[in-house]
This record gives sequence, C-alpha cells and structure tokens, in this order.
Amino acid sequence: MFVERERPLARPANRTCVSTTHGVTPNTVKPQIDLIVTDVDGTLLNSKQELMPSTECAVLEAAARGTPVVVATGKTRGPWAADILPRLGDPMPGLFLQGLVIYDAKGDVWQSKSLEEDVALEAMSFADRHAVSLVAYCGERILCATNDKYTDHLADFGEPLPEPVGHLPSILGA
Repeated sequence: MFVERERPLARPANRTCVSTTHGVTPNTVKPQIDLIVTDVDGTLLNSKQELMPSTECAVLEAAARGTPVVVATGKTRGPWAADILPRLGDPMPGLFLQGLVIYDAKGDVWQSKSLEEDVALEAMSFADRHAVSLVAYCGERILCATNDKYTDHLADFGEPLPEPVGHLPSILGA
C-alpha cells in the first residue's frame, strides 16, 4: 500500500539548492520516501567521477526531509569516499565491493565477507589461462600480479592504485 505524507523541507545550512518543480506547486503533497539507496559510478558521480551540484543538493534535500541515503557500490570505500561522503550531509552507512563489505555510519566495518578460497583460486586460474588482468580486493587494498593499463585504470575511478604482489594464488597460501 502506498501512503502519501507531506514532510517539511529544511534546506541544508550554507547550501543554495535550486529545485525545479516541473509543474508541482509547493502545496502539492508528495509521496514519502523512506530510504534512498544509490550506486556511485554514473549515478552519484558522473563519468568524470565528480559529484555534480544538483546531485549533492538532491541528497542534502532528502536528508533534510529525514530520508536516509545509503551508498551501494562495487567500489571500495577508497580515497573517493573521504572527498565525496562528507559532502552528503550526516554520515551514512554503505555497502561496498558488491555488498561484501558493509560499513556503519561512522565508517567502521560492520560486516565483511570474503570469497571462498576455491572460488578465488578458480578466478585466478581462469585469469592465468586466458591472460586476463585480475585484481583482488583485500580490505582497502587492491592487489594484482603485475600492474598494467587495465589495473592502473582503476585509479580513474577513485580506487586505490593496485599493488603488484606477483603470483596471486600465493596470497592465499596456494
């Protein structure tokens, strides 16, 4: 069941946000949104890894209305997070690395799950057999056998630079 309730809008302090109403008058009742979950690449950030002012204002307006915002991304909570997340209002929890690592609003790891060793070894074996670049996410670090143009491209997305460690299965003790 969809119930509409009006929430008052409190503009974020020190922010000038211009809303376009697209024909909606200020007295129109808008549906209540209880939670916003957003991806990062191409959603929260544009193709240049920038937080656009209109997106920043939309997130701040949601927060001012009492709607929590959660980031859910395949990215690490790498260097980009220290620049972007504080600009979005109150600290927020987030799901990173495809949900393998969940951080609480303070930025502490709340839950973490690793790939099972046999799955990781099979992926590494596949990469070796097909001469494909492979990276392994280990906490905030990204590991690779050797750096190449593909592993270095991750830095373009605000990720930590992958660290070459040689034969990847050796990090698992295999």
